Amino acid sequence: MPIRAHCTICSDFFDNERDVAAVPCGHTFHRACLIQWFDTAPSRTCPQCRIQVKPSRGCPSLLLRHDALQTALRRAWLESRSQN
Repeated sequence: MPIRAHCTICSDFFDNERDVAAVPCGHTFHRACLIQWFDTAPSRTCPQCRIQVKPSRGCPSLLLRHDALQTALRRAWLESRSQN
């Protein structure tokens, strides 16, 4: 069964159509969703954990596309299961 990651801002799954961006805490979102979040939120925080995000750090695009992201998530999931 494939692992499908999604943007917690818009709830859509990541795919090859839209860029994915990350904040320093490691949470990932669609880049457009994250930019809109930063433009409209009263403070610049991660939409998921609310940690403060410095403006200079920005929201770098991840070069991972859907297939690579899915592979990375599956590997992380398998590693976490082997440690438990």
